[in-house]
Amino acid sequence: MRKTRPIKLLSVLLMLAMAVTLFAACTEKETTTTTTAGTTTTKATTTTQATTTTEATTTRFRQTTPLVVGYSPFSEKFSPFFADTAYDDDVVSMTAAGLLTTDRTGAIVYNAIEGEKLDYNGTEYEYKGIANVKVDYNESTDKTTYTWTIRYDVMFSDGELMTADDVIFTYYVYSDPSYTGSTTLYSVPILGMKDYRTQTTSEVYEKYDAMFDAIYEAGEDHVWAEGDAWTKEQQESFWAMIKQAWIDDVQAIVNYVLANYMGYAEQYTGFKPEDINKEEGLKVMMGMVLWGFAEVGEDKVLTGTSGATWNLAEKQYPTIEDYYNEAYAKYEGDPEAYWGVEAADDTSVVDVARSAFIGEWGPKDEAMGGKGVPNIAGIKKLSDTSVEVTVEGFDATAIYSLGVSVSPLHYYGSE
Repeated sequence: MRKTRPIKLLSVLLMLAMAVTLFAACTEKETTTTTTAGTTTTKATTTTQATTTTEATTTRFRQTTPLVVGYSPFSEKFSPFFADTAYDDDVVSMTAAGLLTTDRTGAIVYNAIEGEKLDYNGTEYEYKGIANVKVDYNESTDKTTYTWTIRYDVMFSDGELMTADDVIFTYYVYSDPSYTGSTTLYSVPILGMKDYRTQTTSEVYEKYDAMFDAIYEAGEDHVWAEGDAWTKEQQESFWAMIKQAWIDDVQAIVNYVLANYMGYAEQYTGFKPEDINKEEGLKVMMGMVLWGFAEVGEDKVLTGTSGATWNLAEKQYPTIEDYYNEAYAKYEGDPEAYWGVEAADDTSVVDVARSAFIGEWGPKDEAMGGKGVPNIAGIKKLSDTSVEVTVEGFDATAIYSLGVSVSPLHYYGSE
């Protein structure tokens, strides 16, 4: 208790000193200050020179003094396309603007440019944003059209105006077959999305979609024969893609665990978070333990559900393929059974492999004539400030996926 009063007193004195300094720096007229402790009245004049000096000092600190913020560990992926933790997303959100505006309950604000006043707990709040959205469902065609209209005066931080081209560019990045970030815009059934991602026509897509199912049904132990409706090379690439999609999925589990459960690291593994972050093998170990695929004994030996062991004390760490082997053994090679229980996200192992298989073999089909699919049919530019997106059927959640944070084409891409 004896230390509390001096600290509080010091805090008050510092606050008063700062207040007096700010007051003096901002005042341009004569100021009279009366001190109640005595009978002396002090008259001070703030000169132009003092103001200039203060402004210069403020500018100097603004330019050279870093802002230090205490926060949870970052993954340091501060890209709007690849941020995959809540902490990195918080940083990205400071420099990005989303198309979709919602109220305090998550309800959509359709006319955000003009603003809407909505009630919450008896109080009316006004919500504004950078874009309006219009949703039209056509029962006869079973298609839904989303029309986004952005403000004409929205600028990126470098002063460049945001346009419909930036919106379309952002959609195309998330839709690209080579995109490896966590955003799954491609799961929305946008018209022409499958054709674009696999670079095939619908007819060719259906052909290789059926081939995928046939190889899968034949099973991993199937010995290829001349009478099969696919080549030996296609069969081998099929199972290689299943394996890779499965490996990618257990890696997603590792990423999810590291982003959300580091607070349990020492309790369940005996290793501190800072030690785990320094070693890739310990990150995999953390993902295995927290997801129930392994346990760490008191002797620092990691034992997988298959019985495989790694002596962590001797720096024998599991690899991501070891994690895959544990998952494969536990589910007896059935990726669908695994995904139905274990997956950290909504991307099925089989569906990911399917897209990869069709994307690999579809464009090589002679019916394609060596040509690809340059555009997504369901994404159209209506004007410099309007974009139309057409989706198969109706899904109430699709609008949340389509309301992306817009990234500048001139910065990340090419005009």
